[in-house]
Amino acid sequence: MSADRETVRSYDMVAAEYAAEAAAMPEWVATEINVFVTELGGSGRVLEIGSGGGRDALELEKRGISVRRTDISKVSSNCFARVASRPTCWTR
Repeated sequence: MSADRETVRSYDMVAAEYAAEAAAMPEWVATEINVFVTELGGSGRVLEIGSGGGRDALELEKRGISVRRTDISKVSSNCFARVASRPTCWTR
């Protein structure tokens, strides 16, 4: 098995657990998102690479930012699709 496939397989194996553990928004991340949204002027589009469970994308969308979510793990994309209004783009 190639190193790339092994990496994706390892992400797929832990995706649901990771999404659950990373669901809570740390204060420092919320602060960084506030700064980022302010710099964008309260609107804009973002390409998020490695969306995982989608915590950051959801927060950005709450603040008026359009987010294109991507993840190499199909399992992560499926986890995120359950809570998002729009699906994650899954690419390998």
